[in-house]
Amino acid sequence: MSDKEEDINRQTGEELRLLYQNTMEEIRFIKRQQWAITNYGLLLLATVAAFYKLITDSGSISCGKKGILFAISIGIAVLGTIYQCKFQSSLKYFRNRENKIREKFTKAFRDMIGENPSEYASFSYYLAVIFIPFVTIIWIGVFLIYWLLFC
Repeated sequence: MSDKEEDINRQTGEELRLLYQNTMEEIRFIKRQQWAITNYGLLLLATVAAFYKLITDSGSISCGKKGILFAISIGIAVLGTIYQCKFQSSLKYFRNRENKIREKFTKAFRDMIGENPSEYASFSYYLAVIFIPFVTIIWIGVFLIYWLLFC
């Protein structure tokens, strides 16, 4: 192998390493963002509940005001769901990129690092990952607000 071919192979290896590191950082960032959106959504819902308790302590509240508070809660949940779907779409993109990068690594490296679970690409995994820990938590909060306001 010539010096030029060795330089190209070394450069390609360095590029793959950098791309792999960047991809893994992106995946970690997206997962943190998903939890942050969930936490902020719950915080906003708790704020709605606290505001309701604050204004009901000073007297009764009209049905219209309850409706407005419930609409705010629905808005929080809808926005949280939209952001979670966007993050999940980005996560799928980066996981696919990770798999493509892994294909370029040597067999020895792939054997040591292991394969990504095949369910990462399945629709059922997508539903379970996005709806169970993130979106469901926010919508349960909305139903609790509904119960607080109208029951």
